[in-house]
Amino acid sequence: MRFLQFFLLPLFLFAKQLSVDISAPCACVMNEKTGAVLYQKNMDRKILPASVTKIATALFIMEECSFDKEMKVASMPEALQVITEKKKVESNFSLPPYLLESDGTTMYLRRGERLSIEDLLYGLILRSANDAANVLAMTFFPTIEEFMFQMNVYLRKIGCKNTHFNNPHGLHHPEHYTSPHDLAIILQRAMSYPFLRQILSTCNYTIPKTHHSPKRELTAGNKLIDRDSRYFVPAILGGKTGYHRRAMRNIAAFGEKNARSIITVVNKAETGEHLYDDCRKLFNAAFEEKKVERILFNATESKFYGDYPWANKKLAASLKEDVILTYFPSEEGEVKVEINWEEKENPIEPGDLVASLDVYDAKGSPIHQAPLFADHALSYKLLFVVEGFFNALIKIIASYPKSSVIFLLGLLLFFRRRKIKTA
Repeated sequence: MRFLQFFLLPLFLFAKQLSVDISAPCACVMNEKTGAVLYQKNMDRKILPASVTKIATALFIMEECSFDKEMKVASMPEALQVITEKKKVESNFSLPPYLLESDGTTMYLRRGERLSIEDLLYGLILRSANDAANVLAMTFFPTIEEFMFQMNVYLRKIGCKNTHFNNPHGLHHPEHYTSPHDLAIILQRAMSYPFLRQILSTCNYTIPKTHHSPKRELTAGNKLIDRDSRYFVPAILGGKTGYHRRAMRNIAAFGEKNARSIITVVNKAETGEHLYDDCRKLFNAAFEEKKVERILFNATESKFYGDYPWANKKLAASLKEDVILTYFPSEEGEVKVEINWEEKENPIEPGDLVASLDVYDAKGSPIHQAPLFADHALSYKLLFVVEGFFNALIKIIASYPKSSVIFLLGLLLFFRRRKIKTA
């Protein structure tokens, strides 16, 4: 048995944001494993994500929709309707927001053409196909509107506070928006699915021919993972770009180096060159950051005190070694310390192990544990011994009432006779 004594240390260890100068107005860098934000520039500002939306579409399908990736589905006429951007604007965006645009990116799907869910997902991410997004949405829900309603419910559930999507592909609409931090959350969640991680990391993919089309060769638009591109960075493993005139250049990407997994989101870059340069700068800053050490508790100066109900005084306990935290400066944050005292029933001697000091991060994940040892002996207090005697006596009387009464009467008679004799 153990009892707890816990408290929050006043260690709002002011994280030192990565020092990077980028041209884009909005960005967010996150540790994929912990969710810690290492760098932010207007990360909660409303932005237009363009085709980066498609990561959220794929994630929602993966997490909330049941499917066999080999299952083939037919392209529905409603999913392939096309109008011009000009008509959307002239209607003041009153037309259905999922309608395709004549100059938008597609896979050239035909009505009734059958493709597997897997091929459509590759088309969605690598080709950034808007028609694939609509077909996937209508595969799992009766209408695209219903798909989007449920997708927004899901995104709020996973922590996206500044996001509302009203189509599955990212074509412009005034009510289709998100933020850099929300995009980082979406990509972090997507990374937990090996299949999505694989798609987002793929440069080339071939869709077999169908009865409507010859085979399709798909190439990813993310130049950071293209070995033939001057923007190629080996440590960057995948991601998704997005562009339209109003949204400008956007990307959500992930990479890994020295066992550190990083997500980087850049939004509203003016050109592709600016986008990739900013993204590389942010990744490099994260990968080059060095860990530092901080003494949380000094073994020679720190004392901890525990109360045992049976003891004659408080117990003082100490560490044998300093408690040292090792962390990246950009991830320094509040920690919680919990003292777990051993439930002791016997006297304690100096040097006995009596507790553990457990350190957790702000999210409750354990990051360090250290033993605490008694500084002095601890014995029973007199009141506890007397109380224990009477409690034991009461239990005996309650268990053996007749025998106890006879014994007590006999004891009373014995002392009375001795008193008479003495007198």
